[in-house]
Parts: sequence; C-alpha cells; structure tokens
Amino acid sequence: MSRTTIDYGIDLGTTNSCIALLNGTGTDIIENNYQAKLTPSAVWMDGKCRLHVGQKAKERLEDDPCNAFSEFKLQMGTSHFWTFQNSGKEVRPEELSAEVLKSLRGDVEQQKGEVMNSAIITVPADFDLPENAATQRAAQLAGFSYVQLVQEPVAAALAYGFQSDSDKVFWLVYDMGGGTFDAAIVQMRDGIIRVVNHGGDKNLGGKQIDRDIVNNILVPAIAKQGYTLPDFKKGNPRWLTAFAKLKAAAEDAKIQLSRTTTASIVIPELCKDEQGNAVYFEYDLKRSEIEPFIEPYVERSINICQKVLEEKRLGTENIEKIIVVGGPTLTPLLRDKLSGRMGIPLDYSIDPLTVVARGAAIFAGIQRQETELPKPSRGQFTLDTPHQPVGVESEPKIGGRVNAPDNRDLTGFTIEFVELKSMWRSGIIKLRSNGSFSTELRAEQKRMNEYLIELRDAVGNLQEIVPDRINYTIGTTMSNPILTHSVGVATANNEMQVFISKGTPLPRSSRQRHYTTTEVKRGDPSTRLRIPVVEGENTKRANRNRLIGSLEINGAQVRRDIPVNTDVEIKITITESLEVRAEAFIPILEQVVDKVLVLVKEAPDLDVLEREINKEKERLGGIAGRSRSTNDQHSEIILQRIRYEQTVDHIENALAAARDGDPDASHECLNRLHELQTSIDEIEDNLAWPMMVEEAQEEMQRAWNIAEEYGDDNSRHRLQTLEQEAYKAISVQDRDLLQRKMEEISTIINQLLLARPEYWVFLLEQLEEMKGQMTNRSLAERLIIEGKRALNSNNLDGLKNCIRQLVDLLPREQQEAFGNTMPRGL
Repeated sequence: MSRTTIDYGIDLGTTNSCIALLNGTGTDIIENNYQAKLTPSAVWMDGKCRLHVGQKAKERLEDDPCNAFSEFKLQMGTSHFWTFQNSGKEVRPEELSAEVLKSLRGDVEQQKGEVMNSAIITVPADFDLPENAATQRAAQLAGFSYVQLVQEPVAAALAYGFQSDSDKVFWLVYDMGGGTFDAAIVQMRDGIIRVVNHGGDKNLGGKQIDRDIVNNILVPAIAKQGYTLPDFKKGNPRWLTAFAKLKAAAEDAKIQLSRTTTASIVIPELCKDEQGNAVYFEYDLKRSEIEPFIEPYVERSINICQKVLEEKRLGTENIEKIIVVGGPTLTPLLRDKLSGRMGIPLDYSIDPLTVVARGAAIFAGIQRQETELPKPSRGQFTLDTPHQPVGVESEPKIGGRVNAPDNRDLTGFTIEFVELKSMWRSGIIKLRSNGSFSTELRAEQKRMNEYLIELRDAVGNLQEIVPDRINYTIGTTMSNPILTHSVGVATANNEMQVFISKGTPLPRSSRQRHYTTTEVKRGDPSTRLRIPVVEGENTKRANRNRLIGSLEINGAQVRRDIPVNTDVEIKITITESLEVRAEAFIPILEQVVDKVLVLVKEAPDLDVLEREINKEKERLGGIAGRSRSTNDQHSEIILQRIRYEQTVDHIENALAAARDGDPDASHECLNRLHELQTSIDEIEDNLAWPMMVEEAQEEMQRAWNIAEEYGDDNSRHRLQTLEQEAYKAISVQDRDLLQRKMEEISTIINQLLLARPEYWVFLLEQLEEMKGQMTNRSLAERLIIEGKRALNSNNLDGLKNCIRQLVDLLPREQQEAFGNTMPRGL
C-alpha cells in the first residue's frame, strides 16, 4: 500500500527493540517470528557465517560469546568494534544495530506485506551527537531511505498524550532502560506537547544492576562452593562463557524478582574447574539481596529528576504525574522510592516496555512521507497539499493545488471531500485556473477521519487523482524538539565557547569566529586547524564536558596557505532529526570548506583514568574535611549526594569492568569521573566564596583609600557605582559578576596609581629587594642602577622601562606573585 505518512516507529533499545504501527488513534505492535512484541537486540554468527538476530542470538550469548553480541547500542558513536570469531569479520556498533533494524523491517514485510523504507527511530535524550549520527548510519545500512530521530522520553509522552484530554499540565517522564536513563519535563498545552527540560545518564540502567548482581552476589557465592577457579573474573578469556551465563542468569532473576521475593538460579554446567570437573551452580537469589545494589542507581535517577525540576523552578506540586518507562521500572523498590521521594502519582498504564515504540509510531503518523509527487500519467491528476494528518482543530483548514497531466487550464473543475464513515461532504469547491483551492474539513474525535477526494471536470465527469484520499485525526502534536546539551568548542584557556545552547528549539544554526593558531599549508593534509568540540553545560571548565569530536581544516581542503591568526568563520547546524553539519568560511580565501566536523568518541586511556580517579579521591577527602570544619550546608548536600549515590564506588567498578573487557565501561567511568570532578569543583567554589567576599571587601577599601588620595570626582563616582554593583553580586552570591566588578575596580586603581611617579619609585624599591631571586643577577643590578639614574633625571619613561625588564627577570611563579600585588598593565 502507498502511505502518505511514515506511520512506523522503532524503539532501538539496548536490551530489546520493538516496532509499532499507528492504526487510527491506536498503535499496533508488530510481532516477530516468535510471536513476541520484543526482539532482543542481539546478533549471532553461526558456524556457516550466517547472521541471526533476536531470540536465537540472545540464546547464544551464553555458550558462544565470541560470536554473539548484545548491548552494542551503548557503544554507538565510538571507534570500538567486535570480531566474529567464526569469520574474523570486524563489525562496528552501528553495523550490529543495522542488523536489528533489518530484522524489524523483515517482520513488517512478513506481517504486513509491505516494504518499509521510512521510519521514526528513537534515541535516548542523553545521547550526544556522535551517537545520534551513528544511529542514522545504522538506519542507512539497514536500507532505510529516510529516517527521523526522536528522543525516547518525548515518544513516551506522546503515547500518553495523543488522545489525552489533559491541558495546561506538566508531566515528568522517568525512562530507565537497559543501559540509559532519561528524565524529561513535558508540558501539555493547547494540544501541543512541548519539552521543557531534560536530564539524563546514558550509563544508568539495567546493565549496571546486572553487573553488580554478578560481581557482588553470584561470584562470591561460587567462591564459597570450593571449586578451583584461578583468576575467576570476566576479563580472563578462560571464563568468558561462564560470565556470560552468570549475566544472563542475573538478568532473568532480576526480572523474576519484580514479581516474587525469591528467584532460583540453576546453571547445570557453569564451566569446568582446574581439575576438569563440571561446576554446578545453584543459588536462591532474594529480592532483599539485590535491593542494596539497586538503591544507589535509583537515588541517582531521582536526584536527576529533582535537578531537572529545579533548573526550571518547578516544584513537585506543579507536576500532574510521572510517566514510568522501561523494564527496570517494574522493580518494586524503584517504584516505591520514586513515588515516596517525589510525592507525585506514577502512571504506567501503557506497557513500559513498548510505550516508546508506540509513541514513535504516533509521531510517525504526524510525519508526511518524504517522497516526490508522482509524475501524472495520461489522464491522471495529482494533488499537492501541505495538509497535516494530525491536529487539534475539529474543522481543519486544507488547501493545495491540483496538477493537470497536460498543464491545462482547470477553470470549471471542482473538488469535493467525502468522509467515508460519517459521509459528511465538504460541498463542491471550484478550482482556480491554476488548480489551487482552499476549504475546511469536519472531523470527529477519537478516530481517524478518512476523506475520499472527488475531482470532476467542467461537465461533471469524475477524474482519476493521486492520492485519492487523505486522513486527519484530532490529536496532540509536538512542538519542535529541543537540544538536550549545549554544543560548543573548547578554547585554549579551557573555557567553552557555546555555539548552540541547551533548550534551543531545533533546527538551529550558529556562526562563530575563530583564529588559526597554526599554519595550514595548501596541499599538505598533515597541517591542520583542529578545534575540540564538546557537549555539556560547564562553560568555565571545558574539560568537564564530553569531548565528541573536532572541527578540522587541513591543507588538502584549501586553495592557498592559511597563515597563523587568520580569521575563520565556523557555522554549525543541527536539524530536527538531531543531525549536525558544519562548514567553515575563510574570508582571505573567499572559500567555503564543508564537512569540517569530525564526530568521534575515542576510548579513554585506562591508566590515565586511574591516575585521575586517585587524584579526585584525594581531592574529595581534603574537601570533605574542609566542608565539615566550615559547616557549609550547600557543600554538605553535595557530599551527601556523592555518598548516597556511591559515586566513587561506581567509578571504580566501571574502571574494573573496563579492564575486564567491557567495551562501554570506560566511557561510563569517564562520564562519572567528570561528574565527580564537577561536584568537587562546586564544593571548592562554595568554600572559597567567604574568602572571595573578604578579599573583595578589602580591595574595595583599598580602592577608596587610593581614590581619596589620588582620584577626582569622576573616578570616585565610577568607584561608588561599581562598589554598589559588587555588593549586589555578593548579596545573590554571583561569583562571576563579583569577579567582573572587582576587575573593573582594579582597572580604576591601576589607572590612578600608574599615573603617579612615586608609585613607580615604590615598585623599583620592591624589585631591588627581590634581585636575589632574578634569573640574571648582574643584568638586574645594571637595570636597578639605570632605574635610579632615570629617577634622578626625572626620566619617568626610562624608569618604567627598567621596571618592566626587571619583572621579566623574575622566575615565572615570582612574576605571577609580583603581578598579583602590583597594578594591572605593568
């Protein structure tokens, strides 16, 4: 059948994937060959090098882990690859995801008898740009001609809101999947769903819980059985199959414990011990055993929810309900803590495992097919209309143009729309000579309204027209998606220059000017301008954000050499489907260079990570002691959050998992480390605030003393204004504003002091006392003598020149210390 809207939505999940079809105002899940709604996101290559996807592949994860892979979604956008042992073929995560998408396409073809070339595919809202780009590539590899990405919590909200009567309300979407977590505030208003804010963690989900169950419960239980299993850990290739079986057992038991208090684990032959004896493993896993390991993850997810609300100054009383999404949310502990801590009703009336696919299908039903209008055949007319298939109006306006096969004048032609169920007619509408028209339809709620199109010529004969019908449904639509993370570049001073800010509606473009720091030589690809691209919100410390790639221009891309300090204008565009493009305009060459953005996430070096972790643990210990001694309440709240979420333990566990060969654990470790660093930075800033205020007050008093002695009415008036602004910054604890005002006050002090000859005399005396620390003692003595001669002859310029040279002779750390006590601009 020929569809005018996309209609199919896919939840491409970490553990399971699902595809749904919009059917009127409802959605149908397309089942696979096993008559199951969920297809495991797993791929297996058999001995004949044939690929299998889904349940069969999942079953082979345990006994053939070198040829069966899952959870590859968590590596999207990275350079990681897997190797099928049977063939030696290396595959990237997007290639494995493409196999899952092909399987879902095949299910549609088998169940519905149609080839699906377009789809809406969901991604976690916390996915960054490389991960979204990899998802797009996976869809292309799977044979889709057009896909659009939509964020998972948005899709879930649309599933609940499509036919909802709620209006002017906020919902919180709580979405914990197999490997990712998203929290999103959405607003329902006037039939439109709008995303207000988002937070998330792409390394928080069922996978982490499974890992903790294996490492902290099952492995110790095996050790107590007395088998000889040397170096029994996941990273040892000898035990790869055993750990695959334990992980599968842990996942199954965890699911069972959502409904029962005890789950029996029986693995007849886990592995063979050192003597060749089969290891029989049986264990009764209790819900009470796993809950202590689940609790820190739930704690973290709730903290993210609260932060999302705080950022928009919303309280729990402003939220009508929490929409619960994802398999781990079936856990009783999670639901109890979420409801108790947030104090908001939970809604899981739509299956949490399929709700994202259903919402994606609804979104797909709103999107028109990206197809060209067919060329009219002999005697056939075509209708070109921007008609929207879903809207809030019960009498939607429709307009467009009828195209004639021979471009004839259509004066006298008419068009009429007939709703097939109610038999309502629009009445006969006369076409203009060029075929254009406009009218209104009438629609009924709670169903899809289908309108037959009747085109007649000037004498009333029916004419064939394509399409011959259109659909319209009264339902909720979506506003433009928003960017969930700010995107910018890291500058040389470790600040982030933002191109497009978090919360910006998409699509959006932004231009920024940069200057080359290295020479780019024409024809030489080894010479390049490279600017790191980051995602995140830390504008003061760019290295705390996610590094997602770089903007690069090399010599092979330019017509002439580009010297150092050349002006380059960078333009970044992000589309509604989360695609990102970048180009550079080089004014001196009058050349535009496209494809300058390289998106890639390199795996961090584990030894470097370990050193950074140890450094931050030491910093955390010191800062915790200072916080207790000062009784700073805000710092204590941050420290309490770190303890409750067991942040340091999870960082170390992720590092250990990375060393054991878990491909996404290194990124998990790095992301957690960045968050810990940011938290410690925040505590340090809090503890430094009282000292900053004290120093500012002392500096303002010093400024008044100098202004009273050397200043005029104008300088004193400027100082008074700046002092008022500085105290305002202190009252609201705005560190950046206070720092800016103190810099402006220092500028006034500098101007007043540097205008006084006696101050330069004072500087010479200070430097004479420091000559023993200077790098060239004899040169320092000569400069001091020359400075005194210049002073005696009233040569102020000569004195200033000597002082500047003397400062340059100080060691770098002494120059900085000297500069901190002297006027700026010396």
